[in-house]
Amino acid sequence: MKQNRALNTKKNPKILIIGGGIAGLTTLISLRQRSANAEITLVDHRDFHLKIPRLHEVLRHPSPPIKVPFKDIEDRFKCRFVRAEISLARDAIGDIASSQRLIISGESIDFDYLVLATGLSDPTGNPEDLGCLTLRDFVESDLKTLLIPKAKTQKAEADIVSIVGAGPTGVQFAFELVDYFERIGDARSVHVIDAGERPLANFHSRVGQYVLDRMAQRGIKHHPCQRLVSSKPGQLILEHRDGSQHHQRSGITLRLTNTLSYAPFPVNLFGQALINKRSFTRVYIAGDLAQFKGPIPTAVSAQSAVRKGKLIAINILKSQNWFPALRPYLHQDRGYIVSLGGQDAVGWIGSRGHIVKGSFALRLREVVDKQYDLLLEGIDTFII
Repeated sequence: MKQNRALNTKKNPKILIIGGGIAGLTTLISLRQRSANAEITLVDHRDFHLKIPRLHEVLRHPSPPIKVPFKDIEDRFKCRFVRAEISLARDAIGDIASSQRLIISGESIDFDYLVLATGLSDPTGNPEDLGCLTLRDFVESDLKTLLIPKAKTQKAEADIVSIVGAGPTGVQFAFELVDYFERIGDARSVHVIDAGERPLANFHSRVGQYVLDRMAQRGIKHHPCQRLVSSKPGQLILEHRDGSQHHQRSGITLRLTNTLSYAPFPVNLFGQALINKRSFTRVYIAGDLAQFKGPIPTAVSAQSAVRKGKLIAINILKSQNWFPALRPYLHQDRGYIVSLGGQDAVGWIGSRGHIVKGSFALRLREVVDKQYDLLLEGIDTFII
């Protein structure tokens, strides 16, 4: 495991990390790389880490490498893992920080520093997804089995697979589905239900247009300015932006939009919890949950989550010094690539107007995915 330059610490801090997503694991790994003696406890409601940016690959490979058992993380980085569901009320943070203790599954766990990295939402859906499949189903079941048309579904309905959501996840799954259906000789068509006028609405308009052009070439039907109201077997009820509603046939529907479970948590420039204008120096907020108060807008992306995790690890250890010079969060995303199946991709690098596409963009996406794989092995190639 690569060892970064150890920071000068006066003792072995006890660090409790709640959430084993990208930000939580990056914090853990960065802490271990910089402090061999830190006592780190990780808590998550699953027993494995999920590589969220690569979930669309479940159809591309027989056994996609999207799950990393936390037992492997325990062994590799010499930490302790506790499987538990944790929900912390925001107004309880002050008392928790003062006591430096948290009760988890009946066990009292002491800490010097607490890191909250639970995310803004569960990207695998929620129990009220209007009868649609969500990413949770893909994680817990075999997607190829889930895609088998139901026996009672009429043929006209069964011929359509609908995706609700035209963000990066929805777009990537749409193209993966088309690739998969072509490989197995399945004639079903893919429809994308989009609340906006074009896919990838947060990207430059040229990115969205590139996706629309590729959708047309691959036979993916785009339904703009519409949202899902309700669903029943074989049918969706959609509402147009103008308020009109209509029915849309759909044999199988995938709902790939995030539902926020938490509001962003205000933090100061150094990643410390900020409540009623008071900074809690022993509580750090990582990942999408963190809303930094500073000159740089906070992005919600895997790249941002990695850099927030690294920053927090550095600042936790720096705070052990007599005169801690904590680092501020000044990161801006340097790019974002969306794959369009196994042979194409589109996105931007450097600035949002610098568009990359085709095989070059796909290679860049593969490099970024490999960077994160290496980080999970203890090899850090990210620059904070």
